[in-house]
Amino acid sequence: MVWRQNMGLNMKERHRVIAETAGRYRAASKKEKRHILNELTALTGYSRKYALHLLRWWGKTVQRVIDGTRLNMVIGSPRVRNKRNGKKKYSEALYESLKRIWESFDCMCGKGLAVFLRENIAFLALHP
Repeated sequence: MVWRQNMGLNMKERHRVIAETAGRYRAASKKEKRHILNELTALTGYSRKYALHLLRWWGKTVQRVIDGTRLNMVIGSPRVRNKRNGKKKYSEALYESLKRIWESFDCMCGKGLAVFLRENIAFLALHP
């Protein structure tokens, strides 16, 4: 296996390059496509087969059936995450007191903190 260097591009930059190149690639002649593919593989470090796949499918809409629901997906578009809007279980005062206890026990993990809380509950009740 040959490791290729990607010229220091991060993932977002590579996606932008592919998005800009895909339209030009689809409109090009066969001879031009070869040069575009060579440029892209040199710039991103992708193999020719993978770069060809990306250029052919980038920006196209495909339909997939997931759990009986038909979804339209655009290849190359980032997934939009839903904002969590659940209610808090406990009051803000309880969160603050737990944070103080956690810091007093040197910010230990939850499993270890549960053991210390069980052993020191009488002391903590006397010293709020």
